[in-house]
Amino acid sequence: HVGEEQGKPYYGVWDGDMLSFLAQQLNSAPEPFMSFSFTASTHAPYFSPGEQWEILPHDENSRKGYLNTLYYTDDMLRRFMESAKKQPWFDNTLFIFTADHCLGYDVRGEHIAQDAAMLKDNAKRMLPRNHIPLLVYAPKILAPATKTFVGSHNDLMPSLAHLLGWETPFASLGQSLFDEAVAYRSAVTRQGNVITITDGNASVSHNFHTFMESRGDAKRFETLQR
Repeated sequence: HVGEEQGKPYYGVWDGDMLSFLAQQLNSAPEPFMSFSFTASTHAPYFSPGEQWEILPHDENSRKGYLNTLYYTDDMLRRFMESAKKQPWFDNTLFIFTADHCLGYDVRGEHIAQDAAMLKDNAKRMLPRNHIPLLVYAPKILAPATKTFVGSHNDLMPSLAHLLGWETPFASLGQSLFDEAVAYRSAVTRQGNVITITDGNASVSHNFHTFMESRGDAKRFETLQR
């Protein structure tokens, strides 16, 4: 531990320590390089890194605790990016920020239990839990833009291949998020034993045994329901 945080996090190390270590590794890595890091300080239970990041009354098992840890992680990412901008590799680097799932609360702020009953009876909650942020930041390479279509983690590899100009054929379940020629997009999500496919307007969910539900005009997915 090398930062200002107090105590120990529930998972791994504090995000500030991890991002500080990542910066050191990148600054000494030969180019070109690819790196991956996983922030965990925002994972429940929400251990407080210190009072200076508690913008709300802290509770390790509530939305307020989550927002405090999110404020902390945002501060650590800011420090990391400020450091990265001073490095010679910054102008030629793609930064991708994303998540594996959103906060485990419903619209009323109640915690969603990860149990079999939820997976069986609340399929309608599956898709919203996969509404996550995806930011691709490269100010010297990409112009600012907002994409409003459906995308997923499956699209990350083809997106990188597109941006890096790779010409070698490859197989993927996704498509480049930067390819304007793509006419139809969809995403596949999984939670527990529930698989959902959606195009943003319609969706179907299946639990490997039984078709569970559909939303919107899901006729295009009829073959998946058989």
